[in-house]
Amino acid sequence: MSSLERLNLCSCYRLRRLPEFGECMKQLSILTLRFTDIKELPSTLGNLVGLSKLELAALESIVLPVSLGCFVGLKKLDLSGCNELSCVPYSSYGLESLTVWDSSDNSNIVGLLSSLSLLTSLSSLKLWVSFPTSKEYDLGHLASLTDLDLSCNSFSRVPISIHELPRLKCLDLNNCSFLEVLPELPSSLRELRAEDCYSLDASSVNDVISKACCVFAESATKDCEEILQIVIHGKEIPAWFEHQEQDNAVSVSFPHNGTSTETLALALCFLFEDETFSNEQPWMICNGKEFISKSLLKVSSCICSENLFIVCLNGYYFSNLLSQHNRFQMLFPNIGVQRCGARWSSLNASNCNVNQERNVNLPKGVYIFGADTNCSSGGVTNAERICMENSELYLLKLSFMSLFMLLQLVLRSAVIDKE
Repeated sequence: MSSLERLNLCSCYRLRRLPEFGECMKQLSILTLRFTDIKELPSTLGNLVGLSKLELAALESIVLPVSLGCFVGLKKLDLSGCNELSCVPYSSYGLESLTVWDSSDNSNIVGLLSSLSLLTSLSSLKLWVSFPTSKEYDLGHLASLTDLDLSCNSFSRVPISIHELPRLKCLDLNNCSFLEVLPELPSSLRELRAEDCYSLDASSVNDVISKACCVFAESATKDCEEILQIVIHGKEIPAWFEHQEQDNAVSVSFPHNGTSTETLALALCFLFEDETFSNEQPWMICNGKEFISKSLLKVSSCICSENLFIVCLNGYYFSNLLSQHNRFQMLFPNIGVQRCGARWSSLNASNCNVNQERNVNLPKGVYIFGADTNCSSGGVTNAERICMENSELYLLKLSFMSLFMLLQLVLRSAVIDKE
């Protein structure tokens, strides 16, 4: 047994007890005990010093031994359906992946969630059906977290400050059917999945998408392929996308009025037509040629109607687009696209969060991310007032400079006349 690396006892339903583990089993790295009848793990579990993955899913009454915290090499822990657990061993500081799923309504999950702040090395966290109340949970200490899966929860608002997770790359909110408002997203985010979130407010979707694309435009690396991808429930293209067309293609004019590709971002939105299954990845095409590698597009093979697929691209993709008119298409094998939309953004102008038509002159086809399009025509926002005051101050300075230059010319002419 000294050379054993994997032990899989999954679905051994009558298995109630494990044998003691000897000190010679140092090579065992994966232990799978899912769907067994084990109630307690042996104290000699600590002898498995090479253990990196432990699967305890569906062990409803399991009690974790103190020795579990001694596994300095333990990277993945699956506690799905372990309803009696009230905390994670405090010394599991090396844990990188944790899965928690709780279908019962008990108070133990509250203590378990509170103990997560101790797992400072955690990079992947799945919390399915794990929020029994609307209480806020602080996961800000999980600075290493890159993947967060909150699927199938019944909350109306995400009870976690998502924007405080500085390295978060992927957020999954699929099947949160009671979710009404999307959370504020961090600048590091590159994937958001919120399919079948039927209660989402349309205005919230429009606002979060615009802000997410704005933040991406400001934070994306300019010298490599970087994409923000969002799959979200929606029955129509958000109004934020200025250019909209029927079918699977949209044409937008590339701005050439001195706007650098390094300061541009492009957001594309596609509304799916029917629920269809496809094993193939879609193509993103521009002017008849592949624009984005299929390997970079992470779209579920089962696409449902009333869902939107949004792609935001950084300036790296525009270096070869010298044509004034570009037509972007999304081709899904066996999947129809009902409607699509597009919008350019200028990073230089994104700092002024006002309606560009009233305050900022941009090249045709370039728009400001985060523009306030919901203000009444008679009102003036604080952001607009600041921009107006700055503009008036700038004009006043120009007037003084012009007057000073005019006086210099008059004096110089007078001196020449005397000579």
